[in-house]
Amino acid sequence: MKSEWVRMVYKKIMVIGVISSVLMASGCKDSEVLPVAEASTATVELRDISNHWAKDSVLKALENGYVDGYEDSTFRPDQNVSRAEFMKMLAVATKQQVATASQGSAWYAPYVDYVFNSGIYHAEDFPSDQFDHNLTRIEMAKLAVRFLDEKSRPKEAHLYDTSAMYKAVSLGVINGLTGGELAPNEATTRAQSVVIIERILSAKSGKKLPVDKLALGNADLELTGSNTRVYANTPTLPLPIKYAFNDNIDVTIHKIRMTDLANKEDPLARKIIDYDSKSSHPLSNYDDLLVVSLYFSIDNKVSDPITRSINMYNTLMPIIGKGPIGEGTTVYTLNTSKVGKTEGWIMYTENKKRNAKFLDGTEPYPLKIFLPGRDIPLTDTKQDAVST
Repeated sequence: MKSEWVRMVYKKIMVIGVISSVLMASGCKDSEVLPVAEASTATVELRDISNHWAKDSVLKALENGYVDGYEDSTFRPDQNVSRAEFMKMLAVATKQQVATASQGSAWYAPYVDYVFNSGIYHAEDFPSDQFDHNLTRIEMAKLAVRFLDEKSRPKEAHLYDTSAMYKAVSLGVINGLTGGELAPNEATTRAQSVVIIERILSAKSGKKLPVDKLALGNADLELTGSNTRVYANTPTLPLPIKYAFNDNIDVTIHKIRMTDLANKEDPLARKIIDYDSKSSHPLSNYDDLLVVSLYFSIDNKVSDPITRSINMYNTLMPIIGKGPIGEGTTVYTLNTSKVGKTEGWIMYTENKKRNAKFLDGTEPYPLKIFLPGRDIPLTDTKQDAVST
């Protein structure tokens, strides 16, 4: 019995212009069953990849025969790839037994049938009549994760966007763009596609891939609201974290973002250093420091005209300064004479060298808020950082 998506595709086969444009974009002919590179593709130097960042992966993909160049001796590495094209690349690269498209059906029907029936593609990923649309990075992440992790394939195993991106990055299959940007809704290029498929093949063979730490931290922020698993080697306690500052003031921590100032690829690290270096008392040991940024809300329930204000910096540890981090405001003092809520960031520093076992990777770095007579733990030091 044909799957439901195939029946829907049959309704679309009269849109010849759409199908033809997809074929032209993929560099494959209507009569092709598998995109095996012809001899000329493998031997003629492609004139648009000589200085491209993905050159090695493109050449390997051409050699392995799951992608073609164009007749004008180009590969067009920065051209977007469609969902159907990526599915075909994945099926051919992993040597799946795929049937020939039946007469009257779309050329990509057998490849979609493979990923659908094997659980690599789920119907909720994107509409079943839009296989000719550009593949996004989050869609690519889902296909990659399900291919590598069979536990995520059943229909009842919902793979949400944030989970898929975190898992794909933790496996080393997907790296961030500039500055660790995840760009989940950005279109995928032909070059990116072959790089990802080469990584999928390596991971499938049992090789441990390098992980983009900056991108992994960003993915964890999107997934959990914290990136302490990446930078402190321990998960944050479940957010939000709530505690009473005193009898009149309740505090809720919503996000915890750590920044390693030694990582000059991190745009936030550069921003903090630039800001602090211009202050009246700049720090001198940036590479030794982790900056902990807490986004919280403070609920002052009773007016206190006598105290009037509390210096929030004095409630924590040495503070690096305000250093805006992109959203909200930075809280310096709390006006206790007014009843109401205040939201914002507090940023403070931790010195990595204070914990030798953290530096050698044998212990996590515990995070706490120090209050008079008690501590408020932020991380769960009983658990190791996990990658899933």
